[in-house]
Amino acid sequence: MEFTEGIKPLQGAKDWPFWKDRIMDVLELFNAVEIVERTRENPVLSDDPTKTEKDDLIAYNKAASKAKIVISQCVSDDLHQRISGRLSAKEAWDILVAQFDNKAEDQLVRQCLDFFNMEWDESEDAPSVLTRVKNQHREFAAGLRTRKVETVDELLELLFVSKVFHILPKRFESFKSSYLLMKANEAKKIEDISSAVILNERNINPPSKSSDNLYAKNKVGHKNDSRGNLIKTKATTNCKYCSAKGHWLRECVKWKADGRPPYPARAGNPDKTPDGSRGETSSNTDEPNSNIALISISSDVNIATTNDTWWVDNGATRHITLNLNWLTAYEPFPESSNASVKATGKELIRALGSGTIEVVNCTGGKLNKITLNDIWYVPEISRNLVSVLAAHDRNPGSKFESNDSDCQFSINDLVVFSGTRSPGGTLYRASFYAVQPSEVCAQALP
Repeated sequence: MEFTEGIKPLQGAKDWPFWKDRIMDVLELFNAVEIVERTRENPVLSDDPTKTEKDDLIAYNKAASKAKIVISQCVSDDLHQRISGRLSAKEAWDILVAQFDNKAEDQLVRQCLDFFNMEWDESEDAPSVLTRVKNQHREFAAGLRTRKVETVDELLELLFVSKVFHILPKRFESFKSSYLLMKANEAKKIEDISSAVILNERNINPPSKSSDNLYAKNKVGHKNDSRGNLIKTKATTNCKYCSAKGHWLRECVKWKADGRPPYPARAGNPDKTPDGSRGETSSNTDEPNSNIALISISSDVNIATTNDTWWVDNGATRHITLNLNWLTAYEPFPESSNASVKATGKELIRALGSGTIEVVNCTGGKLNKITLNDIWYVPEISRNLVSVLAAHDRNPGSKFESNDSDCQFSINDLVVFSGTRSPGGTLYRASFYAVQPSEVCAQALP
């Protein structure tokens, strides 16, 4: 078919975005876009069909047939075997979308981001730019119909949530990718995303001087907000672990050295509360509780993965696993413990215990065995997560580097593990895998 001569056959996920745009242009020529997107159904003839009904059916079948030919001619031999046979154009398209389109991400928000990011390059001519605009309009309209966004309020909520994602600085890139892992049909509220962004910033980045200067006009040591409530600062608040002033509990060196015991443990006796007895965590703490681990992903993310896969989460504060069989030296948390994980925009998920997991990684052509220490067992989480922050805390001088497709964690310039992700994807997939608890590891990584 002459219209597909310039289209390179689809080989994999890397080719998908550009290939999809080119194919959509051809399908639009044959009035077949709505067929593959399932927004145009096969006409059904009545008992006494009219000429119009017959013509509509003929036109539909003709467009569907051409769509199947276009798709089949523009894929690799391996993909052609998967979509050949008696599959319809819609079924063939669904197979390709399921394999290459990141359905775990919220595609409608992603389309809004593409809209905000679109620019007219000086080297482009008007037809090419307007074609891109037209393609975005078509995909966005289809996304609105699929999500059933029907009111002005729903549209405004979508646009302003997307605008928040659009203006986030680069340091929030991991958070943004992880947050978009939430189910595609789950509505995102401006209040939810605002709270998630603030929580992520407070728990990853230490408070800056500029934030303290917001209250510079008040008396030192007696800062109040607009309602007259006392504002607690590091300079005036005692650490909940060592009782010293000048830092929060999460920054306490003694707390980290003692293995981060759950609050309300105290320095010198991590197993007991300040009065010498075991007790519950106070609900009136001045900072996030030390026994609440933060992660970037949504707790109910539902994507194609296995329990054996590990993911590098730069926003997580703990290593987390959902597989109890991997853990050695496992110690269940007491019933009175409220150790839990807070996923992005979600309620707390209880952690049942902690232990050690041995993993194997291949770097520089050599097979290395690594021990991940202090891993929380959270059976209700959907992914095994390795925390970059937790690894940094116990390895001074360690370094984490990343780009749009790769990442690596190194200690003293020695790469310990790495990860990869597809362009436009979410978390990095770690290069290591868990081994049986009976094996002995040669290298330790907290």
